Amino acid sequence: LISRDGGYNFTYTGVVASIDEVPYAHEGPSENALAHLSNGSILYIMRVEGESGHHSPYVSKVSDDLGRSWKHLRSLRTWPGEPIAPGCVRPRLIALGHSLVLAGGRPSPISHDILLWLNAEGDGEAWRPYSVSYQHNRLLTNQSWRIPSQAVNRTRWPRYDTSYVSLLKSGNSSGYVVYGTAAFAFALQMRLAPSA
Repeated sequence: LISRDGGYNFTYTGVVASIDEVPYAHEGPSENALAHLSNGSILYIMRVEGESGHHSPYVSKVSDDLGRSWKHLRSLRTWPGEPIAPGCVRPRLIALGHSLVLAGGRPSPISHDILLWLNAEGDGEAWRPYSVSYQHNRLLTNQSWRIPSQAVNRTRWPRYDTSYVSLLKSGNSSGYVVYGTAAFAFALQMRLAPSA
């Protein structure tokens, strides 16, 4: 939907994605996030499944005409050598500088790690994971809030955290990730490293 009058009226523009485009998925396109790419296009990232042991990576589409049409449906990919792709539930996406930061939960049935994914080029192509769980434990002053190592990427159930997070931009190259554990919610500041 597009509004040209500040949200009073909307015009329907079309379907971004349909279940026919992801026949392998049990759920189809659902939870989603949007961001502008460094070239001005819009990147749309969406969940396609994440329940009952099905864990497919996020898929994306791109629009070059302000959302009137969408093209290039594909699964997100990682840097070479990374074992898992971004996904699979509740994506969150922000642009920082010329880069993109993505967050979301449960990239595999046994994953408990809270991950952020960085697309340094800002083109939506290759994504590199960074562990929020690791930084959480490294920066803590109160050790009773530590995420136990046996609860990070070790056991299937019960899940120590949902990996459902929120992202907030606080500056051109900085922001916050908000995440929860079994008993607390935390906010961790993040900042892009200066480019070499």
